[in-house]
Amino acid sequence: MSLDDEEFDLPLFWDSVTDVVAPESSDPFKISTHGCAYTPESEEFDRLSWHHEAMRLCLEGLYPCPETVQAILSPSPDETKRVLDLGCGSRIWCLDMAKEFPHAEIWGIDRPPVQEIWSGEAPPNCLFKIFDSYDFLEEYKQMFDVVHMRFVAGGCTSFYKTMEHIQMCLKPGGIFILIDSTGDLLKEDAMT
Repeated sequence: MSLDDEEFDLPLFWDSVTDVVAPESSDPFKISTHGCAYTPESEEFDRLSWHHEAMRLCLEGLYPCPETVQAILSPSPDETKRVLDLGCGSRIWCLDMAKEFPHAEIWGIDRPPVQEIWSGEAPPNCLFKIFDSYDFLEEYKQMFDVVHMRFVAGGCTSFYKTMEHIQMCLKPGGIFILIDSTGDLLKEDAMT
């Protein structure tokens, strides 16, 4: 499957971003909001929806390693399965995961400007929270089976510290799915 220009009109992810980390922040867990404000009617909101669809097509699903993720999230009578999506944006990944895993709790976390603009209904197994930093992760030690973070690493002012906290909030045997890139979408020739 290829993503032709004729099939999808996808803008480059980081068109002209030169500073994705908030240098003015002294909080090592502060989430950068550089160039990310948007409303449901904005081009950025549309871009997130198209971006989600492009990733779904590339991965042939919602996540890489489907056998591993499905095994980790298989129902268990002894424990509640939980998924954490850091930087959930338009919430579409969480909503899709909630449908695929109705027995699991799906948590979506993002900063206030993103969360406040979404007004749709969520399934009962889907929970959304607002945080403006990732320091809250310390409170959730060994709580999540899957932690998902896609294209938001550049918004972390202390990437390595955030990774340490993500590791702490994973249950033993859990998986961290980090998908990030330079943002350049290329044709099949990998040149243009």
